[in-house]
Amino acid sequence: MCVAAFLENLSEPYYVHMLLTGDMQPRIRAECIGILLKSVATYFLLLKNFNLLAYSLSQLLYSISILLFYSYLSGQSFSEREAGSLYGF
Repeated sequence: MCVAAFLENLSEPYYVHMLLTGDMQPRIRAECIGILLKSVATYFLLLKNFNLLAYSLSQLLYSISILLFYSYLSGQSFSEREAGSLYGF
């Protein structure tokens, strides 16, 4: 689905920010939750005979969860930092 790819690309700035700052903890949390949700959704949708649609819907769920968790966890890390430049320079 193009929607899943679009949503995953929206989370890219959060990913780049975490790479530049070296803050991997939010990324690890978000990706673990996203992969878990994707796996469970794929399993249950395949049980319901959704066939190929199961994989695209699971990818959509993964993309939504990654975007939401990146933005939420990134917002927490921004508020915890002291005032200063965005990348700590």
